[in-house]
Amino acid sequence: MEAVGLCRIVSWAMFRWVMYTLIGFVILVADPFGLGSLSEAGSQKVLYEVVGPLYTTESRDDITIVLVNEASLQWLYENGLTSTNEWPLLYTDWGLLLKTIGQYAPRAIFVDVFFERERVMDSTFGSMQRALEGLQKQIPVYFAGGMRPYTSSFLAKIDQSANLAGSAWEGYGSGVPLQQGGQPMAALALYREACSSDRSPLPGCVGLSDWTNKDGATTTAMSVVWGSYPALPFAAELEGYVVENYCSNNSASIGDLWMNFLKSAAGELWKLLPDNHEDSGVRCLFHRVVDADELMRVFDHGTMQQKEALTSALQDKVVLLGTNFEGLPDVIETPGLGLVPGVEMHAMMLDNLMKYGPDYVRIAGLNTVPYNVAVWSVIVLVLVCWMGYREWHHAGYNGSQSNRSLVPFTGWGATVFFVVSFVLVFFAAVFTYYAFRFEPSNAIGFLGLAEVTRRIYGKKFL
Repeated sequence: MEAVGLCRIVSWAMFRWVMYTLIGFVILVADPFGLGSLSEAGSQKVLYEVVGPLYTTESRDDITIVLVNEASLQWLYENGLTSTNEWPLLYTDWGLLLKTIGQYAPRAIFVDVFFERERVMDSTFGSMQRALEGLQKQIPVYFAGGMRPYTSSFLAKIDQSANLAGSAWEGYGSGVPLQQGGQPMAALALYREACSSDRSPLPGCVGLSDWTNKDGATTTAMSVVWGSYPALPFAAELEGYVVENYCSNNSASIGDLWMNFLKSAAGELWKLLPDNHEDSGVRCLFHRVVDADELMRVFDHGTMQQKEALTSALQDKVVLLGTNFEGLPDVIETPGLGLVPGVEMHAMMLDNLMKYGPDYVRIAGLNTVPYNVAVWSVIVLVLVCWMGYREWHHAGYNGSQSNRSLVPFTGWGATVFFVVSFVLVFFAAVFTYYAFRFEPSNAIGFLGLAEVTRRIYGKKFL
C-alpha cells in the first residue's frame, strides 16, 4: 500500500509540474500589462548590480575616454584653443583634439560623435580632414556611423579619411549587436585593433580576436556586463586622490555584494535612509576619463610628471573621444554606476570582449519566452517535488485516494516557501549566467509565478 501511495504522489507531482509549467508559459506569453517585460529588465539590472563588484579590471587599463563637456569647452575657448564656447564644436576643433591625442600614439581612436550632415556655417572641415589623413597613416581612426544603410553624403566624405563603425542599433531587446547589416559595431572594430594576432595584443586581452572572423561568431547580440568599481579620473589622479576617497559610486568587495543587494531590494526607500550618502561626492565612470581641457593643458603646459601620466593614459591605449553635455540625449542608465555618457557603453562593450572573448554574455534571443519557460520548468520541478515530499511526510498515504490530503503553505510555511523560491530563482539566474553565458533570466517574474503556484496549491486545485 505504501508503494501505491508513493506512486500516486509521484504521478501528482508530474501532473503538477506539467500544469504549473503550462501556467507559467501562458503568463509569460500573455505578458499582462507588460509586467513580464518590466520584471525581466528589472531582474537583469538587479543581478548585474549585485555581481558588479566581481567584475575585474584587468582590461580597463587599456581603454581611455577623452570627454568634452561644458567646463572643458569653456576652458578651451578662454585659452584660445577652440573657436567656440558652446556645442557643437567646429570641425577644426575636433581636428585639434584628434591631432593632440595622436601625439601619444594610441592603439586606435573612436570618435563617438555622429556627423550626419555638413554644417553650412562651418567651413573648417578641410582642417579636420587633413588631421585625419595624417593620423590614418599610423593610427586607425573610427567615426560613429549610426546604422546602415548610410544615406549621408557627409559620412561618405569622412569615410574617405577615416573608418566608419556602427554606433546605433534597434530591434535587439536588452542586447547590443556586435555587427549590424554587415557593419561591425565600434566595440568589435576596436577589439580587433586591440587583440589582433597581426599586432602585439594589449595586456588586457585574454585571447586573440581572430575568432570574430569566423562565420556566425558574432551574430548573437551581447548582454553588456557592467563593473561597479570605477576608475579615478585623470584630473583627480594628478591631484593625488584615490578612488575610495573621490568616487561616490565605488564598490569592489564582498561586503559590497550584500550592500548592492539591499539597495536593489529597498529601491527608492534606500535613498530615504538617514545615513545614505550615495549622492555625495563625484560619480565616476568605470574607465579612466581624461577631460579635453586636461588633455590640452598638460600637453601644452604640464610638468614632466604630468606629461608622463598623460602618456601612460593614452599611449598604446584604445581611446574613445566622446561628449557629455547637459541636455543632449546621449546618456544611459547603468547597473551600479548610474547615468553615464553614451561613449561609456562602447567602452564597456569593448571591455567585455577583451575580458571574455568568445565567451561574452549573450542575450537569450529576441524572443526570450522559450528561454524563460525552460528555466521556469526547472524551478517548478523542484517546488512540486517539495510539495510531494510534504504530503508524504506530513499527511501520509495508505493507498486510498480518499485519504489524499494537501499541506498548504500558510503562515510561516508561506514565508519558507517564498525563501526557498527566492533561493531557487537566484541560483537559476546565476547558473544560466555563469554556466551558459546567457543574460540573467526573469527572476522577479519567476518569484511571482512561484507565488501563483503556492496559491493554486493552497486552494487544492492542483
